[in-house]
Amino acid sequence: MPVILRWRALRLGERAAQAVLSAIFLCGAALAQPQAPPANPRIEDVTVASKALGRGVKVRVLLPSDYASSERAYPVLYLLHGLYGNYTNWDKLTRLESYTRKLPVIVVMPDAGNSWYVNSATVPADRFGDFLTADVIPYVEHHYRVLADRGHRAIAGLSMGGYGALRYALKHPGMFSTVGSFSGALNAPLDLAQEEPKFAPYLNPVFGAPASATRINNDLFRLLRELEPANAPYFYVDCGANDPYFIPTNRAFTLELHDRKFAYEYHETPGGHDWKYWNSRLPVFLHLLRARGFFGEVSEGNPAQSAAFDCTPRFALTPPWLGADAAYSVPLPDGRDVWIFGDTLYGAHRIVLGNTPQMVRNSIGVSTCRDGKFDIDYVIRRGARGKPADFFPSHRPGTWYWALDGVYYDHDLWVTTLCVRKAEKKTSAAFDFALCGAGLARVSGLDGDPREWKVSISPLVPDGAESYPSATTLIDGKYLYIFSVEDFGARNMALVRILLNGLASPKKNLEYLAADGAWKPGFDPKDAKPVMDRGASEMSVRYHPELKKWVAVMMDPDFKAGRVLFRTADSFEGPWTEPQVIYHVPEMQQGSPRYDPDNFCYAAKEHPEFEQPGKLIFTYVCNTLDVPKLATHLGIYYPRVVEMPIPNSGR
Repeated sequence: MPVILRWRALRLGERAAQAVLSAIFLCGAALAQPQAPPANPRIEDVTVASKALGRGVKVRVLLPSDYASSERAYPVLYLLHGLYGNYTNWDKLTRLESYTRKLPVIVVMPDAGNSWYVNSATVPADRFGDFLTADVIPYVEHHYRVLADRGHRAIAGLSMGGYGALRYALKHPGMFSTVGSFSGALNAPLDLAQEEPKFAPYLNPVFGAPASATRINNDLFRLLRELEPANAPYFYVDCGANDPYFIPTNRAFTLELHDRKFAYEYHETPGGHDWKYWNSRLPVFLHLLRARGFFGEVSEGNPAQSAAFDCTPRFALTPPWLGADAAYSVPLPDGRDVWIFGDTLYGAHRIVLGNTPQMVRNSIGVSTCRDGKFDIDYVIRRGARGKPADFFPSHRPGTWYWALDGVYYDHDLWVTTLCVRKAEKKTSAAFDFALCGAGLARVSGLDGDPREWKVSISPLVPDGAESYPSATTLIDGKYLYIFSVEDFGARNMALVRILLNGLASPKKNLEYLAADGAWKPGFDPKDAKPVMDRGASEMSVRYHPELKKWVAVMMDPDFKAGRVLFRTADSFEGPWTEPQVIYHVPEMQQGSPRYDPDNFCYAAKEHPEFEQPGKLIFTYVCNTLDVPKLATHLGIYYPRVVEMPIPNSGR
């Protein structure tokens, strides 16, 4: 019971650089050649005679399923491809056709080469900054039955196309009601060529010399500052937490939106700069369009209505899973969430023999949100003889693992683990354990059945370390950071880190933040810098772009207080604000119908992937000092979910 980069490369020859870029944007050279359209009545590939370019432009049009049989007019979504992409990418490399099968929308995907969707500074004929609004949109509105007004016209794109979509929307705010950017290269005309010289040949011919008029006129941040919020479209900005290129510029743009009080939402969820991530986020954007009335009335049961942020978690006691603690959540790029549970009660009903509950020491759940409904599949492994077994197994006799916080990186889950054993001395049946080290678990095979996921656990710090890194984790830059509560003194929090490319050998690559502010190899808790006072063994630290701050949610270290605390910091290394009490746990408040004098509550932590703008969602768990009550008090020992307005984060 346990109490979120940059461009990097060398200058290459043209052919090699082209190959690298193809891999980076996953729009390879083979894809750059127009492909014959499939035999699909919903798809039309047309050539638009562009006056802006003086030549024809290929455009793929995806029609609604009922277009041929109806006489209605439809809204239009324009989707822009990325660098080294083409007009077929969105259709070929995502489930766009499936996601829109029941949506009354026309999707238009124009070909723009490597133009960055601007009028070239060096090639006068390449007026890609005009071709969409001057040629493609008029063509579509002349040849198809469309609702030709701002409220029924939206635009979105990925990477280069994310930059392009925002540029069109900022230059022509009266044309689009909603604009979406997936992993947008929002700093393209600014410092991208200087930071990464190998990309200069693909940027400088378009944007010209530093400080050129083309760069200035296409600076998204300048365009945003010149636009009145009341005249702007709704902004959807999305970037993978593991994106190696554009996290900083997307966060910076979002802060501009926040400071200027534009209508927007920002999503930063696990995933990289690849089609797997963009495919997983496309339904979220379509759900947003639907929620904003873009499609009008929509048939029920279509995949685009699925959006994790629209679901509030709930944990029913569903045999054989009958309750657990911990409950960290780790979002996956495909929209699923993995829930990591500690001691888990199982069976047809709760069983306690004396002071010993029938339980496994850890389990997981995998949740989804479909049609606005949260659903979770609890996973309890079975051993060789069919008996329930720990998901994170220990191979040391007399010990087990409590699995805590984790991250998704490079196709795997990486989860902190605490080694636990029976205590030589105990104060009650509820506290008959002792810690015996910490490790890092790697969970692979995430595309398969969760019951078959492979788990390997590597040691991190040994027994007797007096501080075990596990309380909460985060990725920032090229490191995985782990908070560790000290088992001495004021129980402050220390901070360790591991290189992401060294996670397979975590002990070898472990460093700690020392009292002198330097990062040193290994982990010496007595020499560690206290990055947060009065810590907790379970908590969460997550970044909130809308607040420009890191947020910590935890239970009050005072065991008897029953209070959830909220703290903020400009850097996760601190300094942190004084704790703010945001919730009094009913199970520990006299006079509450859920109160019991034997209750104790812990494990408060945030789940931002489920939060609507302006909201805070966290869970906590309550247990009992009188262990047999677990069999009869079914209102305790499972994650309780609290949703509330996000607290004032001022210092």
